[in-house]
Amino acid sequence: MFLEFIRKASSTLSLLAATCTYAQTEIRCPTIDNIHKIAQKIEFAVEYSNRYQAYTTIDIFTENKRGWEVFVNNITANSHAEAIAKGKETVQKTALKKQEYATEINHDKFVSCAYGPGDIFAYGHLLTV
Repeated sequence: MFLEFIRKASSTLSLLAATCTYAQTEIRCPTIDNIHKIAQKIEFAVEYSNRYQAYTTIDIFTENKRGWEVFVNNITANSHAEAIAKGKETVQKTALKKQEYATEINHDKFVSCAYGPGDIFAYGHLLTV
């Protein structure tokens, strides 16, 4: 009877420890306010298959012990300058955080968050000390 109690307690503690460990690795996506704040800092664009991607520099802001950069994908434009302008406008109109927690990329070294309307992503990486 005592051994059965130990087994059940051990099983419960293992489950609790796994849950706590998982919760510690969850990274909250940056707030919409922080995404809005960097809209005017979109300064670059690259063309892919008749569409543009406009983006910020790396580490444009920090949140949750990560440096973040923001990308706007699938922009229809006639030039890099127009793509950058449309990217700024799209980020400024962001109203939806499509997920509360970041999607892990490469074993938590990089994480991704999606926003809308539009095809907006924030990518974060661990800051080194």
